[in-house]
Amino acid sequence: MGDITPAQRSAVMSLLQTALSPDGYRKVTEIIGGDEVLRTGQRGGAPGGGPPAGGGGRGRGGPGGGGVAFGADEYYLAFLGTPSVTAPWMLQFGGHHPRD
Repeated sequence: MGDITPAQRSAVMSLLQTALSPDGYRKVTEIIGGDEVLRTGQRGGAPGGGPPAGGGGRGRGGPGGGGVAFGADEYYLAFLGTPSVTAPWMLQFGGHHPRD
């Protein structure tokens, strides 16, 4: 998510809101907001309970980078296959994985 424009980020969040149940979408936005807290070291969340717009820097484990990265920028969206009403495909959204 850190490599896309604000308009693209908004489109991803709209897609997730459409694809997930209201409770599922709320849970995703709360998890992303929690990652932002870990990245910034601040307490509290974004207004409205969602992730902060734009993200920003990278929260890295250990000196000099590496380790686990936290924050809204560290999430990704992937389509596996071509979206279709007749053929199988999958939407994957995840984040904060160890970096080399």
